[in-house]
Amino acid sequence: MKKEVMVKPEPAPLNKRVFAYVLDWYVGSAVSAIPAGILWNMSTGEAAVNTVLAAFESPYGLLAGILGILAGALYFYLIPLCVWKGQTLGKKLMGIRIARENGEMLSAGELALRQICGVMLLEATFIMTGDFLIQMVSMLTLPIAGRMLSYVIFAAFAISVCMVWKNKTAIHDMWVHSTVIEMKKD
Repeated sequence: MKKEVMVKPEPAPLNKRVFAYVLDWYVGSAVSAIPAGILWNMSTGEAAVNTVLAAFESPYGLLAGILGILAGALYFYLIPLCVWKGQTLGKKLMGIRIARENGEMLSAGELALRQICGVMLLEATFIMTGDFLIQMVSMLTLPIAGRMLSYVIFAAFAISVCMVWKNKTAIHDMWVHSTVIEMKKD
């Protein structure tokens, strides 16, 4: 009787991961800004999209931030969970997907930890969801707290970039033992 050996899939090429990240940064930020834009338009009548939460009348800035983070969760979490298994739009276009290190799909909880806590919040230096989080911390505490949080988030992002460059594993991948792999061609 032969024992089946599970082959660990190779991580997707770095260029595909970077391109997918940049595209997802742009699309995810745009999706996250939609609620703030709608609330700003409803409260001021202006057609511009305002993402400066402190410019809203209280409590609408906090509401815009919360709704923006929820909209980001729709893009970064629900789409890879329910629509394109393991893929955001950027990953779909690049033919790559999020998976466990053995190639299996992540559970809903693992994907939430990776995508919401890791990608959207901790590594969100340039993503609107991270900006909303920093702005809300500043609004609810002191501006220095938001500034300090932005430094922590930037440091986590820088560390993650270095880790990806060195060993192809980002912080959020380490947390749930995930990786980004190429889709199998049939």
